[in-house]
Amino acid sequence: MHLSVLLHLLLATITHSVLFSIPVSLDGHDLPMLSYVGGSDIAQTVASYLIKNQINTDQDMTNAINKRLISELNIRASDVEGKQELFKVPFTLGKETFELPIYEKMSVLLLASNFCVTHVSILDESEISVGQCCETVIMMTDEIHDRLLKVSKHPQ
Repeated sequence: MHLSVLLHLLLATITHSVLFSIPVSLDGHDLPMLSYVGGSDIAQTVASYLIKNQINTDQDMTNAINKRLISELNIRASDVEGKQELFKVPFTLGKETFELPIYEKMSVLLLASNFCVTHVSILDESEISVGQCCETVIMMTDEIHDRLLKVSKHPQ
């Protein structure tokens, strides 16, 4: 199998991993857990959850679930206390350049998903999906990681 095909399959597997689940209740009734799959758009995740579970709700409730999911993603990606920053991934979205710090013992998919969801308005302007953004961040992270390993093994 060609290396690029293997890489694509690996990225597809990585970006379709459940990162976490949150409890949902409506009118005092517990509903099935809402799972967030890394690299997914939050609004699409919530809409799919509501449809799958045949939940009819108003826009305010839908927005509240969206906000809870975004908040949980941000909390988990921001929990860096005691973790060493390994390196930063620089890239440009629109006209802005960003650096995404990568920390030891943290899922790159979690960090990439949080970054891409946080900047979804910029992604929308460029017609880039959250999934495409995450795949790009993961590929760039892997490239930087490989370069750092190569340099550390063969210092000049």
